[in-house]
Amino acid sequence: MAKTTKGKTVPLVSSARWRLLFLVVFVGLVIYIAAGDGLLFEVWKEEKELVILEAEVSRLDAQNDSLRKILRQLDGDMEYIEKIAREELGLIKPGEVVIPLAPEEGD
Repeated sequence: MAKTTKGKTVPLVSSARWRLLFLVVFVGLVIYIAAGDGLLFEVWKEEKELVILEAEVSRLDAQNDSLRKILRQLDGDMEYIEKIAREELGLIKPGEVVIPLAPEEGD
């Protein structure tokens, strides 16, 4: 069957082949632009790394807040300083006697 365009007869098969060829070239060009040189893989890899780094930033922000709270307590709270000195450093006031206790069973 033939197709008529302005007095010329163009075979339909030829016209469909050109369209198919154009479509294949167009799709190939789009794929090359999108995935050429591993571009899509690089974007995916960078996005994955970004998610990991954002989680690390959140964790470090929480740790920073905790350390700021401790710093504020150490800056002016003498009772807290004394508690830390006694518990972690084993310090005692002059005249005090430390009586060591045996650990409870199960500890």
